[in-house]
Amino acid sequence: MISEITSDFERRRFICVDPVGLHARPATVFVNTACKCLGDVELVKNGKQVNAKSILGVLSLGVSEGDEFEVWCQGTSYKDDLKKIEDVLLNQKIAELEDMEKTNIDEAVEASYNYLKRFDNDDFVDIISGICHRFAKEYDLDLNIIKEKL
Repeated sequence: MISEITSDFERRRFICVDPVGLHARPATVFVNTACKCLGDVELVKNGKQVNAKSILGVLSLGVSEGDEFEVWCQGTSYKDDLKKIEDVLLNQKIAELEDMEKTNIDEAVEASYNYLKRFDNDDFVDIISGICHRFAKEYDLDLNIIKEKL
């Protein structure tokens, strides 16, 4: 279970488009792909996080058509793992990538803050700095603009 976000972590947000949702056949295809990943792979829906390599875990989330969910990958192969998962979800028409512009930034900031406030101040500053640098790099943004928002 991914309990701590590290530098070898990435996630993607999807919307389920399969009429039957992530059940039976689509869930099996998803889990089989996750099992081929070398790192940790988690499926997250409405704050509930399960091991994506477990068919029972995936089915327990009850992902239906139209539901939003995230895939989290962590480990030395996280980029390759996330690419495998993304490819199967898109190619099998199980899900589509969510448009990042539609993502609620306030919700993301609040969730991040709630996670991070359990650390002491030095750890908090280090983690925030790492997140800002990664965010700036990933979305090709000016780091100073991000710091101003903080």
